[in-house]
Amino acid sequence: MELKNILYEKKDGIAKITLDKPEKMNAICQPMIDGIKLALDDARQDETVKCLIFAAIGDRAFCTGHDINMFTEWYGFTPDKTKQRKETQEFKLRRDRKLAEFYNEILLFPKVTITQINGLTIGAGMFILLACDMAIAADTARFGHSEMRFGHGGSTYVLPMQIAQYGYKKAREMMLLGEAIDAEEAVRVGIINKHVPFDQLEEETMRYAKGVCLTPADGIAIGKAHTHQVLDALGITSGLASGYVGHALFNNLRYGKDDYNFFKHAAKKGLKAAAHERNDRYERLGFKSQ
Repeated sequence: MELKNILYEKKDGIAKITLDKPEKMNAICQPMIDGIKLALDDARQDETVKCLIFAAIGDRAFCTGHDINMFTEWYGFTPDKTKQRKETQEFKLRRDRKLAEFYNEILLFPKVTITQINGLTIGAGMFILLACDMAIAADTARFGHSEMRFGHGGSTYVLPMQIAQYGYKKAREMMLLGEAIDAEEAVRVGIINKHVPFDQLEEETMRYAKGVCLTPADGIAIGKAHTHQVLDALGITSGLASGYVGHALFNNLRYGKDDYNFFKHAAKKGLKAAAHERNDRYERLGFKSQ
């Protein structure tokens, strides 16, 4: 099994996928997605695996979203003049459907899933977190949707999960303003189970995983299957189609003269400068960035 940008291990009924791209704060790229899918397939078919943990290398970030370099090319804003064009609608819909199916695969995974949050969690990192059954975080972890400051207006791949877990008003606040919350508020909102000091994070996550493994494998399988039925009944899984269509539509967003076009500025000034400019507009109104 050839894996890139992730580590994968199994022991005593517990599988673990570790995001391994610390130089980019574990931002998700296509090789990482491909590796995760291979690992998920292996853990799914292994009858000895009862629990799967998502973790990440380093102490700065669990995952800071999709790799922005990948998206700037997709949106047609890149210093490379040979790629300065927007992709076709067919390509956008096909690509966004694959991404939506990836997060849906985690949500519907037949084993118990736990997220081990070591640090900053944004965008796609939040998607993984929301799709998992439980989550343990370091005290210093922060959670948010700063990717919404690109202009999405609250449209995401996993909107039903966000509304169900945050509550409608909190979901709209987090996704329209892009302001991060700390681990204490994440417990209060209900997106993580508890937070602990960083040096206790791995031990506490493993304690939860070992507790899960006290349940027979058949019991876990039945419990997850029933959970999936309930998610269907609540309409949570229905977001797949609307999520990828909504994201593809965002790619056609028309910016007014006073709107901040992040990708256009990033192509001219670089990603870091564009991110600072974008966040400054919110910070002047008192909305904190990550």
